[in-house]
Amino acid sequence: MRIGCDFSGVVIDTQASKLDVARRFFGVELDGSDSQKLAQGAYLGYEKYKELQHLVFETSELLSAPPIPSAGEGIRWLRQRGCEITIISNIDPRGVRFAQQWLRQNMIEGCEFVSMGVGYSKTVWLRHGFDAYVDDKPSTLAAVAEMTPNRFLFTQPYNVSDVLPEGVVRATGWPELCGQLDGLLQSA
Repeated sequence: MRIGCDFSGVVIDTQASKLDVARRFFGVELDGSDSQKLAQGAYLGYEKYKELQHLVFETSELLSAPPIPSAGEGIRWLRQRGCEITIISNIDPRGVRFAQQWLRQNMIEGCEFVSMGVGYSKTVWLRHGFDAYVDDKPSTLAAVAEMTPNRFLFTQPYNVSDVLPEGVVRATGWPELCGQLDGLLQSA
């Protein structure tokens, strides 16, 4: 089975990293469910958010981001079951080396890592025969409906109330996701 996974929000917790970087570099507390918003309710502002994104995704700050709980174990388990895993990201090309280093330091190896670049659609890559795709953004999952038969929304605080696109199944964590994917493997 060929599985595509988003990087940020599915494998790596960049939301936690944004909260930490905003505190250390800007001296502000962000809302845990919306990293563009200050804890007091006002928005961070476009330029500051752009700078935050740069620090988190394009510098060695990425190496400090924690993994999503059980991501490494889940990916290793799927690979042992014969699954081919491709991590598909929109990370800026300047951050790719940090992302690849992060994967190695978290012992997530044997996966292909593809960066589409900021603002580019993942459909360009996913049209090449994936059996399943996992993302934390409903809009991305809706966009790949015609090309990826099995789509999973990885639950995060910022998407918990989002309406699922037709045909998308919610996964509340890696153990549940692996169970769902195992069901597909057994029915194949």
